[in-house]
Order: sequence, then C-alpha cells, then structure tokens
Amino acid sequence: MSKQLFSAIDDCQIIDDRCNNLCSLSRTSGSVSRLDIIDRGDDRPNSHPGDKRHLVNDFVAKFLGKSVLIFTDGSVLCSQERSLGPGAYAAVMCPLKGDGGERIFTKAVGKHTDILSCEVEGIVLGVENVVEYYRGTCFRKTEEVLYILCDCDRAIDCILEKSFVRNNSGQRRFDALVTQLEQVKVKVFLVWIPSHSDIAGNEIADSQAKQVAREIETGRTVVLKAVLSAPKPLNDT
Repeated sequence: MSKQLFSAIDDCQIIDDRCNNLCSLSRTSGSVSRLDIIDRGDDRPNSHPGDKRHLVNDFVAKFLGKSVLIFTDGSVLCSQERSLGPGAYAAVMCPLKGDGGERIFTKAVGKHTDILSCEVEGIVLGVENVVEYYRGTCFRKTEEVLYILCDCDRAIDCILEKSFVRNNSGQRRFDALVTQLEQVKVKVFLVWIPSHSDIAGNEIADSQAKQVAREIETGRTVVLKAVLSAPKPLNDT
C-alpha cells in the first residue's frame, strides 16, 4: 500500500463501536447499496471539514487491506458547473493485504462532456477493474465486500436509480459487472465522501482525472470511441 495512504490514516485510532455506529444503509438497488459514514445533512455553522475527513480516514483505516477500496473521481475543464468541456475520470483501487500497492486507472471521455457523466463513469471504471482484479488475485476470501468511495452525491444517485447520464450501454455494462460480483459473493457499497478534504485516495483520483482532462485539451491525448463488449465471466479462464 502507498506511503501516502498510510501516512494519511496514521493518526487514526479505530474504535469499532464508533465505526459501526456511524455507518448506516440508506438506499439499496439490487445488490448495490449506499452506505452512509457521514451525516450528509450536517450543515452546522461550527462543523469543520476536518471532522468529516477524520471520519472517512477512520473508515479507510478500518477496512484497508481487509476489503477492496476504490476511490473514484471525474474532472471536466470548464468555467461553469453545467457547461461542457474536455473530461476524464479515474479510479484508485486499494487491493487486499499482501497484494501490492494501489492501482490507478484513468480514461478520457471526450472534448465536450459534463461532470456528472464523468463522475458516474468513474464508478463504472472502478467496478470494471475490480472484476479483473478478483479474477486474478489469490488473496480473495469466499465472501468479499467492495467499498466504492465517491465525492459526487448525484453520481451515486444515478447508479442506484439506474438513470445513467450518457447512454443505456453504460448502465447495461455496469449491471452485468455487478451481477458477476454478486455471483461470486462480492457485496458492493457506494460511500459518499467530501471532496477536496485532503483524503488521500480521493486526492489521487482527482489529480489523475484532471491530468487526463488537461491532456485532452492540449491534444496530448486523443479520444477514441470506446467499443463496449460483454464482460468476461469471473470464473472464465
């Protein structure tokens, strides 16, 4: 595991009761559930961003190495939230203990895309690569839990409501991937985390997505149309 992720959670003292109490299931769609580790309605004037950061780091420290964790993020270079621009997304996967350091995946979307599409497809990218990971690792247990940590509330809602932004092909592919995970007893939880709060995994995903978006803008990365194919079964050799 990376020194950056370890140093970020080094000062966290995990108290199991605290972690268990702060986590709650708020929504479920099929085999994918939303897990709340932070009170999203906490808008108190004296609420400090560092409090939420420590809650997330406590959660990460509790499950790092025991379960697969994925941080996802999207980025679009535009001046307004709803405007279009060069966009990309990234996923940072923290594997099971003994299986090496984190793995980073990025993908360019296009020159004229929106931020919500990038955020949603970042989640899909994470699931896509964890399917590949489970296919090859020798460290997996009979039953596993996958935690996907995303800083976009709306993207999580799109996943749970099955209302993909760009097209239905992404939805069908995501459903097929999750079905494969379900068949091999991997539970999937979507976890909202605050953005730009010095959460190591999130910061890495953010910087990687922004880098690819800048490369699209400058012409260093050429965006090709993706050819979607049916996912390969996990037990297929």
